Amino acid sequence: MAKIGGIHYSGGGSTEKMADQTQASLAQKRISADKLVISKEDRGILRGLGGRVAELAADPVQQEKQDLWYRHNALEDTRPLIFCDPENGWNEIISDEELECRGELPREWEMMLRKEIFWGESMGDDRPVEPYFNIPYVHSESDWGMHERKIGGENGGSYTWDALLKSYHDLERLHFPQIFVDYEATERLISLAKLDFLQENGLLSSNNDGTYVGSGGFGYTRELPQKDFEGKIARTCDMWGFCESQETTTFSPDMFAEFIFPYQLPILQRFGLNCYGCCEPLVPNCTSRSRSNLTVFR
Repeated sequence: MAKIGGIHYSGGGSTEKMADQTQASLAQKRISADKLVISKEDRGILRGLGGRVAELAADPVQQEKQDLWYRHNALEDTRPLIFCDPENGWNEIISDEELECRGELPREWEMMLRKEIFWGESMGDDRPVEPYFNIPYVHSESDWGMHERKIGGENGGSYTWDALLKSYHDLERLHFPQIFVDYEATERLISLAKLDFLQENGLLSSNNDGTYVGSGGFGYTRELPQKDFEGKIARTCDMWGFCESQETTTFSPDMFAEFIFPYQLPILQRFGLNCYGCCEPLVPNCTSRSRSNLTVFR
């Protein structure tokens, strides 16, 4: 079953030998309209892999895993849940040479399906395999007024980052990015910029299921959507939100409360539940964050 949603995994089209498999990168991948081609041979390969995913998803153990996540996100007592995402290690588990499809988009989708199969057959963690295949919106996105410059990073290696904001005068160059969605693969572009537009135009998708949320977990919860949800168009209040602030680990709690959290709070308050944090220590600033519908700290 395909599940279409603008904030689900936006796959498509990379031919790099060492494609970035981190969740942050996968969420930003896009596919252009001219890549929407799948040959008969590639279609057969994908159908076979999709069939295997469907078999794995039908195993009762997947429902048991989902129930564990529901209980975990409801703050009930459960055993510790384990989620293993190899991120760029996927390039070693499923190498480029192992992919059978030839087209650019089919190879990307093949990678997605083979990941699901590996999770279902070999990983041994608590990530459920679901009978869905997430389909992205075809879209393009403008920048923030500046372009980052990475030094190094070839083939998935390390890199340094040259910050483009050199002085306060550069702040004038910043602007909100726009997202352009092509609803019929080249016929119509609609510019998007904020959560309001996404919500008003029905472009948000519920993420209270097996959708990756936060910086390492899944959205299974019975607390969402809200009781007045009509079952069609998701709103931010029906969804999980997420914030983090790894760059401010050296801030004092008072400085964080004055300069950072006031800007995060209006975003977090829009969502029904929230995850907070990634790799940064959270204990020093937990007092500020306790007011924002937070359920899960990562």
